[in-house]
Amino acid sequence: MGEARNIKVYVEDLKVGMYVSNLDRPWLETPFLFQGFILEEESQVEQLREYCQYVYVDELKCNVPLHKSRQSSANIVKKIESSSVITKRDSPKYKTTVPVETEVTVAKQVYKSVDGVINGIMDDVYSGKAIQVLSLKRSITPMIESVIRNPDALMWVAMIRKRDDYLYNHSLNASMLAVTVGRQIGLSKDELHDLAMGAMLFDIGKMKLPKELLQKPGKFSKEELLVTKKHVQFGVETLQGTQDINRNIMDMVKYHHERHDGSGYPYHLKGTDIPLFARIAAVVDCYDAITSIRPYAEPLSPYEAIIKLYEWRDVDFQSEIVEQFIQAIGLYPTGTLVEMTSGQVGVILAQNRVRRLKPRVMLVLDENKQSYGTFLVIDLIKEEVDNDGKPLEIMHALEPGSYDIDPEDFYL
Repeated sequence: MGEARNIKVYVEDLKVGMYVSNLDRPWLETPFLFQGFILEEESQVEQLREYCQYVYVDELKCNVPLHKSRQSSANIVKKIESSSVITKRDSPKYKTTVPVETEVTVAKQVYKSVDGVINGIMDDVYSGKAIQVLSLKRSITPMIESVIRNPDALMWVAMIRKRDDYLYNHSLNASMLAVTVGRQIGLSKDELHDLAMGAMLFDIGKMKLPKELLQKPGKFSKEELLVTKKHVQFGVETLQGTQDINRNIMDMVKYHHERHDGSGYPYHLKGTDIPLFARIAAVVDCYDAITSIRPYAEPLSPYEAIIKLYEWRDVDFQSEIVEQFIQAIGLYPTGTLVEMTSGQVGVILAQNRVRRLKPRVMLVLDENKQSYGTFLVIDLIKEEVDNDGKPLEIMHALEPGSYDIDPEDFYL
């Protein structure tokens, strides 16, 4: 069999020229004679829409490029919000208690403080010194409290973080994301603390790898990849016997590269055989990695990364964890640059927890792409139409840096 690259596509997004490789139901339940075919005319598209909600399209066999449309994004959110969730029974329900405009000042100091501590710990590990776990535990408590009050604030700060040292920033950002997901699920404060610690430390073993390997541009050779994978073993060895490193934290270190379908490493665990905290770690590790500048890869926009995670659910990651992750940070994560249907351009400022496609947006350019003298913040739940009375919505996400916009220029 030849190589395939199957992408899930909702039927309303199908176009002539796409190659349908599989359906959301058995082929025998449909009138289609061939199990895999190119869409040659619109009548075939309409017929698929009668029988299916979605299909799988082999990107490599298509005669047209695949583009993620706004409609498919809406379908993603609709499906997520109607799906079953893994909220714990009798778990605390966290509510946003402080506006992002207020919390962001605190979040900036929290981020700076924790960043300094994790940098010190990694330098100690690199130098062969003991890990100062107590100082780490003390530093992350304010981070957890900030995320509980308003998770958008730290997300905003993380978006404008320095991008010249991936490994150090990755540990902090993964920790912040893990706590945000734990908050969404409804984990206890003690469990949030374990999530934060585990995410800070799951890549600690990389400090035992050669620096030239970590900083290498381009893809790794097979031999280099095998060496890189040893960071899991090195991390476990570094933390074994360390006081205040409990099972939840160690699970994140040992299993954060395991994958839902068993394709991960080093133990090839599947599904719920992977501990819950490690399943969360795998998602946040992947998301922050693919949205960050790394020596060997260009970053995806937050929106593109969300779409990718959704495509990878039930293959690389547990579906419910991916859905909770998207519920936590939004389809258009805080800090994402977007263009409105009105032509205005803005930066996502805060999420609306009830309506994922209706965040608060800080408008920075008008419909003619001219800068506003002052920044206008709109809430898309309340602002439903533009100045011409037409529906006002997010048309699409923009690449970071579009129109020479730097989110740091609009830091609150």
